[in-house]
Amino acid sequence: MKRLSSCLVLLALLSSGSVAGFALCPSSTPTIDQIQGVKSTTAEVVSPCAGQTVTTSGIVTAITGTGFFIEEPGTPPAGLTTGIYINTGSTPSVAIKDNVTVTGTVSTVPAQSHIPATEIAVDPVSGITVNSTGTLPAPVTIDASKLSAT
Repeated sequence: MKRLSSCLVLLALLSSGSVAGFALCPSSTPTIDQIQGVKSTTAEVVSPCAGQTVTTSGIVTAITGTGFFIEEPGTPPAGLTTGIYINTGSTPSVAIKDNVTVTGTVSTVPAQSHIPATEIAVDPVSGITVNSTGTLPAPVTIDASKLSAT
């Protein structure tokens, strides 16, 4: 009977969306803000999707030598992060303004000399689909009201 009770408690925690204070990834196709989760300057709070394979979409806003940033179109809800770094490990074959769908593994890079960052590591060949070329999201002014002390 104890085993059945323990299983029921675990099932209740899983269905509530948290286990021991940690949120769970809501699906295999979460939005970027759901992947990002709540950030802190100490990386004590990591992505609820860390370690999981997810598929998400966004507009390419910047390109680096080993990846690119995507952002969800539209105005982000207050307090939510709607952009994320896509780590390809090599020069990506996307262009700024491309609307892409990516599939990869989520990880949170710990804070060392920067605020903790969540990224999605993707296979540069099979993990990226360019859906179309669109327009960049409108810039958002960041002020103290949009920042968290934790």
